[in-house]
Amino acid sequence: MELRRDRNGKPILAGRPDSKPPRFSMSYSDGLALYGVASDTDIGVDIELVDRELLDGDTLKWVLSPSERAALDALPPAVRTDSLFRFWTLKEAYLKARGGGLAIPPSALDVSAARAGRPIPLAGAATAEDGVPWTLSAIPVPSGYSAAVAFRGIGSRIVCRLFDGRAAEPAGMNGSA
Repeated sequence: MELRRDRNGKPILAGRPDSKPPRFSMSYSDGLALYGVASDTDIGVDIELVDRELLDGDTLKWVLSPSERAALDALPPAVRTDSLFRFWTLKEAYLKARGGGLAIPPSALDVSAARAGRPIPLAGAATAEDGVPWTLSAIPVPSGYSAAVAFRGIGSRIVCRLFDGRAAEPAGMNGSA
């Protein structure tokens, strides 16, 4: 297999013409790394250290949709930062899975329906041109971090493995979204 780039510039493994090579994504933040591998679909992952200093008005306007800003405003101040980072990692994972960087502005994506540990299908303007839905899900990581995965389709099984080899399968992650 050889490493190439797809039409959006995303690295892919190129194999035989009759095979479907695995798709992958990676992210790292402050000493933690996250890898995503899928056998037959586009995938993106993101992990971020939760930084309370990023809650300024300019950042929020650039990252959040109007619905997400309203959802954050309705939350108690103590949980706003974690929710902001959940929104951000869901969006970043999706943008990585699609490739093409920030061709879609983060504020154009609305992930306000996402709840921790529950996959959601992404609909609306961000749906792929071919009509195949995308699934976005927060994934478990150590306290002080936020992480997410995005992949094309619904109903895939997501398995999270810690570096010590333990497997963790969050509630609602097996089967359809």
